[in-house]
Amino acid sequence: MIPNLKKFTKGKLLSLHYLANTASKLNKNKKGEPFLCIITPVFDPSLISLKKLINDMKQQKLKDFIHVVVSNGASPKIEKYITALHSKDSRFVYIMLLSNH
Repeated sequence: MIPNLKKFTKGKLLSLHYLANTASKLNKNKKGEPFLCIITPVFDPSLISLKKLINDMKQQKLKDFIHVVVSNGASPKIEKYITALHSKDSRFVYIMLLSNH
């Protein structure tokens, strides 16, 4: 079953990738606005997974995106990591939501 799933997914991802690249080229007229916004909810224990995700995102052919990392509480390790990353690559942004409790 897994090989069939890989075969089915591969074709779909390739076609989506082509469409994403085409749409991104059409969006080039809007200077300063990213084509795609990715939002990832996080907390400190997810730092290792977040680093892997960001590494994969940096290697994508589609570069016209912004990645917003959102925490609903204090996540000092992630905040430090994203702040350092943002100083080199402004596509990565950290936001901490404040609770109304």
